[in-house]
Amino acid sequence: MILKKQLLGNLLAPLRVRDFRLLFAGQMISTMGDMFYAVALPWLMLSSGHTPQELGIVLATYGVPRVGTLLLGGLLSDWLRPRRVMLLADSMRALLVGVLVVLVLTGRTAVLPLCAVAALLGAFAGLFLPAYYSAIFSSMGCSRWRCRRWLAINSCRERAAMACCWLCSVQGAWARSPIAAC
Repeated sequence: MILKKQLLGNLLAPLRVRDFRLLFAGQMISTMGDMFYAVALPWLMLSSGHTPQELGIVLATYGVPRVGTLLLGGLLSDWLRPRRVMLLADSMRALLVGVLVVLVLTGRTAVLPLCAVAALLGAFAGLFLPAYYSAIFSSMGCSRWRCRRWLAINSCRERAAMACCWLCSVQGAWARSPIAAC
């Protein structure tokens, strides 16, 4: 019983820090929005008659700029402070989701406009991530070594997601190729 209390106390210990608690609550809400986008975009594309390969292209145009702007996000977070970069990136992502809503309501769901919005969303997500990790570590007082390790693990996740998008696109093209029909 004492072990359970101690484990629960250790698990909830970060929430005792006000800055971390505010960051955690805000990002929980933001992550739910991101998950709605992750479900809505494939549903929109596939229900609009787009092919899975076109979906892979749009997802790749989200993933490539996201990975490509990670270093710039770290630089900006050092120069401008993480909070500013996070607010700027999230504000721009909210504006871009609004643009996406307008595109859907006006029936402009061709691949090119969706790619344009997805690329910008990915770019701002890439700017956001380093600032977010920096804010987590500064609010919790993590050592530099642990921060580097955490960022290395998460950058591997980014590369894996990009590779999955590429693989889905290649697999879709391969399935329709004359060689695969043999």
